[in-house]
Amino acid sequence: MCTAHSSSGLARQTLLLTSRPLGAVTQLLVSPAGQRLALIGPGGVTVVELPARWGKHGLYEGGKPRLTCTQT
Repeated sequence: MCTAHSSSGLARQTLLLTSRPLGAVTQLLVSPAGQRLALIGPGGVTVVELPARWGKHGLYEGGKPRLTCTQT
């Protein structure tokens, strides 16, 4: 789940994965450009492509509450 600021305080956006990560997730890393998210755990690393951020407050997909993300 990702939280981003909006004019009314905080807007919560849920990022849904197309498939499960490789085991339990113990660490999250975001790429410097903010386009990918690494889910790291004892089972390995899953890389998630994050949706585009746009709109007045830079929310994912313009502020949709639920978004589907693909893994690479």
